[in-house]
Amino acid sequence: MTSTHASAPPTGPVVASVADAAGDLASAVDALAAADRETCRAVLALSRTIGTGVCETVEGLPPDLVLANLCRLIRADRSTILTAADVLRSMPATAGLWQTGVLSWGQVRNLCLRAAKLRASDREILDRRLAATAEDADAYGPDGLLDAVDRAVWDLEDAASAERAEERRDQGDFLSLQARLDGGVTLYGEYADPVRGATVTNALLDAAPPIDPDMTRGQRLAIGLATLAEEHLAGGPRRPAKPLIDVLVDLTQVTTNAAGTVDLHVDGPLATLTARTVEALTEDADLRVTLMDGARPLATAKKRTADRAPTDVRRAVALRDRGDRMPGSRAPLAWTDLHHTHEQAKGGDHHPDLLVNLRSRWHQLLHRRGWHNSLDPATGVFTIERDGRAYRSLPKGTPLRPDPGPDPPNDPPGDPPTDQFGDPLPF
Repeated sequence: MTSTHASAPPTGPVVASVADAAGDLASAVDALAAADRETCRAVLALSRTIGTGVCETVEGLPPDLVLANLCRLIRADRSTILTAADVLRSMPATAGLWQTGVLSWGQVRNLCLRAAKLRASDREILDRRLAATAEDADAYGPDGLLDAVDRAVWDLEDAASAERAEERRDQGDFLSLQARLDGGVTLYGEYADPVRGATVTNALLDAAPPIDPDMTRGQRLAIGLATLAEEHLAGGPRRPAKPLIDVLVDLTQVTTNAAGTVDLHVDGPLATLTARTVEALTEDADLRVTLMDGARPLATAKKRTADRAPTDVRRAVALRDRGDRMPGSRAPLAWTDLHHTHEQAKGGDHHPDLLVNLRSRWHQLLHRRGWHNSLDPATGVFTIERDGRAYRSLPKGTPLRPDPGPDPPNDPPGDPPTDQFGDPLPF
């Protein structure tokens, strides 16, 4: 008997071969890169017309309505594009970095939204700092560079505004509890103040059970919260200990507004603290400090060939990395493990210069997919290489380079020629 039922259609795309899939991947990457270049051309073209009256003269409409009617852009997209076009007029170096592919539209878009609230003179400073940082832009990662821009913008605001913003964050903490019909409780809250947030997350992580593949991070934190509550209700010590917080202070970058950062152990940027808050923490909290020689931690131990890296080395590497070092990753430090760039089985040891923090999934990926990895101790740059491609990452929270200042007027390019004794030659 012949069946009358038609065969079921495929439920998804059919991939003929790995080669076809690789071709599709390459096409997707090329198309996205081409779209970014065309967006750059369009925004910079608009930048040259803003304030000239061209739109009103040629089209009889302002730029906003031209983009709405001719390009069918929604209000949010129109606002973003016009803001970027306006800001880039006073940030030529940033515009140039976008044109040369150092920055993407996503980065420029968010960067301009942050810079829009700055004065023109402050935008020039931010523009110079971005130009000075250009050679390491890829090592920041797409999100990490924006974190550095956030810190720079925060630093450029006047000190009083920064302190008022901190005070507003202090008023934004809340926790809501709601009973469910099945007898459970739903908790929802927010710690806008980063110091309190760090205190809570450090306590929860410390009270949580060890990492278990059968248990999610959320389940572990829930158990940690319950454990803390049980200890308190059981009559814990009446005199509470000071909170233990890791505050990171780069002596080369300290200012009134951006004196340090605090790790919240969550996905996202490190919270920036003013000098006033860092000073207060020295009295109200126990702070852990690791000496750094540039990007190199100075903590070493005699037990460099032990089965497990010593605690002081782990802490030093953690404070250097501040999160997952896999290029492009945003995972916080609490999600990572130590990885040896030079395996112990091949002669490696527990020196900080040979250790980075990686999530387990990336650790296995590097081994299985044939990636070579290395760490530059002087700069803190972690590099992975495979098939002629290399990707880099800087430690989480690395700030933009300092402002080199404006170029002197009529300054000839390069250094003047000198004789064998180093004295300038006469012109």
